[in-house]
Amino acid sequence: MKSDPSSFSRTRALCLVLTGIIIVWTPEVRAEASLSEQAAVATALAQNQDLLAARQLIAEAKGRFTQAGLLPNPALEWSYASDRTFNNEGEYSVSSGFRQEFPVTGRLIRARDVARVDVALAEAEVKNRERLLRAEVLESYRALQVINLKSGYLGALHQRVSDVLVVSERRFKVAEVSETDLNLERLELERLNFQQEELKRESTTLRIKLNATLAQPAESALKISTWQIPQIYSVVLSESVDAALARRPDRALVSLRIDRASKEKQLARAERWEDWTIGIEYSRDKGVFSEPIGNKKDDFLGLSLSVPLPLWNQNEGKLIEAAAAEARARGELLAFETKARAEIEGARRKVALLLPVLERYESTSIPLAEKNVHTVQKSYTEGLLSITDVLQAQRQLIELRSAQADSILEFARALTELETALGYSEPISNGESHEN
Repeated sequence: MKSDPSSFSRTRALCLVLTGIIIVWTPEVRAEASLSEQAAVATALAQNQDLLAARQLIAEAKGRFTQAGLLPNPALEWSYASDRTFNNEGEYSVSSGFRQEFPVTGRLIRARDVARVDVALAEAEVKNRERLLRAEVLESYRALQVINLKSGYLGALHQRVSDVLVVSERRFKVAEVSETDLNLERLELERLNFQQEELKRESTTLRIKLNATLAQPAESALKISTWQIPQIYSVVLSESVDAALARRPDRALVSLRIDRASKEKQLARAERWEDWTIGIEYSRDKGVFSEPIGNKKDDFLGLSLSVPLPLWNQNEGKLIEAAAAEARARGELLAFETKARAEIEGARRKVALLLPVLERYESTSIPLAEKNVHTVQKSYTEGLLSITDVLQAQRQLIELRSAQADSILEFARALTELETALGYSEPISNGESHEN
């Protein structure tokens, strides 16, 4: 009996969906999943509580923008008066009216202009917080990568020292090495153990910090991807600083403050003339007179206009304040651009200078030290060298590996600084897995 291909495809698709659901919802499986840089940043941008709270700034600014375009509410007036308390002759007066204030100098339009800039300011503020949060995540993430890399280095060296110690213990039994030499190796092994424990403490602290940034429980397991050899694109090191500054949301913040101060100045000029008030009023009066006039009723319909005169208050203080705020914002923009240019150039040079250093470690220094350790250990096994020579070669390799890890960490920080300074929303590096 032949099977139905469409039925098989549906079954296979269903199995894949169920498998995906199990992977997503099973904590043990999720704990083993490797978290990439992009995934860590995306998680922080989606779940970080500080950022989620900051995004409400946009909603607040949009609310103020909506409010800024509304007219003042009208006033409904009613009054009644009679002579009942006094002569009680039946005289009275009743009136009702409607009053509305109207801006005559475009005050609402100017207020909406200010509120519109406030919305743009809130959006730029949120983008800048995203930029800084991205930098915070990448800094912790890459520091964890370097710690894992350094831990791998120490693990490999620990195994080598352990192998030499086994040989020494065997030679000690036949009196080929002294107890002093044997203890030197044991102390060297213990020193490596202390270094590994120190790395574990650093890793724990960084993981707790990264989990907090990602809005995860402090004890959540994070499997960090391995460090990659960066390949920095040439455009990153040669791109115009002006183009980079145009992407920076913090520069947009300073620039928008200039625009807001200018709009505030226009609003202050418009507010020199306060709103005019137009009213409509209807009234009825009943009067009691001596004969032959007798009782008399009169109905009235009237219009009123109230015009405030800008005699004592012409908003001089607000105009001075807005002009000073605009001048201050322009000065802040010049200072920001000077500082940002130095920040970008400094990060670029640091990255460019560290790249050949990392390459030299991988191509020259580390292979030479590894070869030297291998040769010395082999000669020691054959009884041609002392344990002092072995320990010296091993320590040279340990120091080189430690210096290499420090250079990688310095490079990772410089790379994060450069990405943040250039205002990129995605990592600018690409590469292949780093081989130990």
